[in-house]
Amino acid sequence: TAEYLSSIAQSEEHLQALRELDPKSLMGVPLMAHGRLLGALLFIRRSTPTPYQPNDLHLAEDLAIPAALAVHNATLYWTAQRATEARDQMLGIVAHDLRNPLHSILMQAELLKNGQSDERRSRRLEKIESAVRRMDRLIQDLLDVTRLDAGQFSLDAALTTPEQVIL
Repeated sequence: TAEYLSSIAQSEEHLQALRELDPKSLMGVPLMAHGRLLGALLFIRRSTPTPYQPNDLHLAEDLAIPAALAVHNATLYWTAQRATEARDQMLGIVAHDLRNPLHSILMQAELLKNGQSDERRSRRLEKIESAVRRMDRLIQDLLDVTRLDAGQFSLDAALTTPEQVIL
């Protein structure tokens, strides 16, 4: 009825579209996959005033099963694509961040090859050591992210001084 269409319409545009369809009978079945409601499949009969029958409902329910699985699989595929893109982006950032200390190490090692005073040699070795620590920290962070994604990340609580955190 016109009253029923008005009661289910979500907006004036939606009501207009429903009126243009001129439905004679409606039937909706849930799209369920793995115990989750994904949506609904709506059947609209326009040509005949005969309402849907129980056999029609059984057919609609049978159609809803593969439709729900298709929607579920499409959602999983979309999620996997986004995760792959995020992983690739993160790997690009990590590769870039690892190159900086690596280049510093190479540069300092080249300079060490030239005969220099012990003081300058000591400073260069400290810079190499610092760059190696930075790379190690970046690699550890990457491994932590991997463990976090796998659900295997754990924290060890310990008292730490501000100096230890900074170094």
